[in-house]
Order: sequence, then C-alpha cells, then structure tokens
Amino acid sequence: MNVNHLFFLRHCQSLYNVQEKISGQADCPIVHKIIDCSVLKEILSSENVIIISSPLTRCLDTVNLLQNSVSVTWPIIVDKTIIERGMGRWEGQKKTIIIKQFPEFFYNGKFIVKLTPIGGGEKYVDFRNRLIFFIHTIKELLKEKHIIVCSHNQTLRMITALITNKNFDIISSYPNGVVTKIL
Repeated sequence: MNVNHLFFLRHCQSLYNVQEKISGQADCPIVHKIIDCSVLKEILSSENVIIISSPLTRCLDTVNLLQNSVSVTWPIIVDKTIIERGMGRWEGQKKTIIIKQFPEFFYNGKFIVKLTPIGGGEKYVDFRNRLIFFIHTIKELLKEKHIIVCSHNQTLRMITALITNKNFDIISSYPNGVVTKIL
C-alpha cells in the first residue's frame, strides 16, 4: 500500500510581509518569487497529487510559481476555507502602529491568538472551527492523493496544531515560499 503525503506551502513573501503590514484576508501581490520545493522530489513523477490553495492572489500566484518550477501541472482546488484569519480593520495597517494602539492584544510583538481583532476580526473559535472542517477534507483526500496545501501562516499553524493536537502558540511560523513535508 502506498502512503500519501501532506505538504504545506506558505505563499511567497508578499508586499504586506515586506512592508510589515497585517495582511489577514486583504489581498496583496507576492514580491519575492522564489520557491523551495526540494522536499517534493519524491512525488515529482506522480500524477497522484492535488494542490489545495487559498483563493487569495498571493497563494494562487505561489501555486503557479510552484508548478512552473517543477514543470508539472497538478490539479488545483481553490478552497476559501483555508483563507487567512480575518483581522478586521487592522488589515493593511502597519503592525508597529497597531501594536502601539492596542498593546493589550500583543505579547512580545505577537498577536495573542485567542483574542478577537478590533473592527470585525474573526473570532478564534470561528477560525479554529473553520479549519477543523478542512481537516476532514484532507483526511479523505489523503486516502487517494498526495496533497500540497498553499495557504497563510496563521492558517497553516492552526491546521498543524489541530492535526498534531498541540497548542497553537507552540507551532512555529512557516517560512514564505518553502514547501514543508507534514506527513
């Protein structure tokens, strides 16, 4: 029996990443178009691969770069379930300014994930529940295919926390543009 693998890919570095702005669900282009996909070498010849991507431009452009860099065209499912966590009115704002305005929402420069961002931000429990649903999709697809998930840092960290049954706060950030083997 063949074992199928799960890979995560955080989108390439975006304009907001470079400008140190909070992205959330705001769309912005990628600016560093470099992909490290060396971990995929074992599945490059397989047609048994599917990519699941967030619908945001930074993810879709990263997926196109990935496919071009491996010279393979795998099917892509665009899934809004794995869009980044909504950060409310903070989206598109400089992170340093938001930290100064709302210091009670941050610890050592990091957003306290269980809090809800100001101005329509997505609640932690809603974000978590949305991704619990996605994990069921992954489990079903893994029975048949290798999966590459292209999404966002908080989203990938939450999926990792849920899969490994670990606390979100101890899950490391995913580097931009690097494919990581999860299973």
